[in-house]
Amino acid sequence: MKIKTYTRVTLCAVIMAFPFFGSSHVFAAEGTTQNAVDTVKAAINDLVSAKDDKKPTEAPLRIDTLKKAVTLAIDEAKDMRLKLLGLEDLSEEYEMWRDARASTSKEMIDVLDAFKKELATIEKSDGDTDEQVKTLGMKIKSWREDEYLPFSDEIHDYFFIVEEYKTIDTAKSRSEKIEADVIKLEKKRKKTDDLKKLLEKANNVIGESVSLNNQASELFEKTYFLKKEAEQTVSSTTQAIEQETNLTIAPPKSIRDLVKDSSNKVRDSYKIFIEMSNLVRRLLK
Repeated sequence: MKIKTYTRVTLCAVIMAFPFFGSSHVFAAEGTTQNAVDTVKAAINDLVSAKDDKKPTEAPLRIDTLKKAVTLAIDEAKDMRLKLLGLEDLSEEYEMWRDARASTSKEMIDVLDAFKKELATIEKSDGDTDEQVKTLGMKIKSWREDEYLPFSDEIHDYFFIVEEYKTIDTAKSRSEKIEADVIKLEKKRKKTDDLKKLLEKANNVIGESVSLNNQASELFEKTYFLKKEAEQTVSSTTQAIEQETNLTIAPPKSIRDLVKDSSNKVRDSYKIFIEMSNLVRRLLK
């Protein structure tokens, strides 16, 4: 009876844990970040493209909008810097990357602070503040697209990969606990052949998720550590294939595509765990 109870508890725990995994967990943070990015983008775009109607309330409103957008960007940049500085136990290559990007994040914050000060100066100005704000908005928009977003994407790509490895480790741990339960059932002379097949299937799926996230990690290093070399290699390879086949080549998957595919595989493994749980319940009746 004790073994039955333990088995049920363990496999029920798998069911309870399931909603926290899958394609949504890795990209929950991305969704939050994307909302912030979209807010900044919309605010700046609206300000830059706004028509000059010479309304007395227009300039203060635009100043307030841009001020909020810059403040939001500063908060995000500071958050990325803290996360970078908190990274430990890295390889020498990644330590160099962390230090370089932490330095870059400080530069990003300094630029944003300068934008904020410039905005404050405009706010106190007696001149044509509306035109000054629009000019500053265009300046910020250009800098954001050319400098800030590529940097932000790189940092987020790194942490998506890291978080996915943690999720995979959790799935592996679940698999090991379930395997222990299957062994106990086998000792109680229960038929476990189907359970073993399902567990093997789950482990294979987890293995696929590892492979996909490894590909994301390799692509990250090629993209951000050996960017120029990687671009040259991809370019020459693509040209050779196109010349040989005369076909349009499908675009390669991005880092986030690969991480998301990996996350979906983890989700599939938990579906198999649930299937095993249902099978155990029938065995224990």
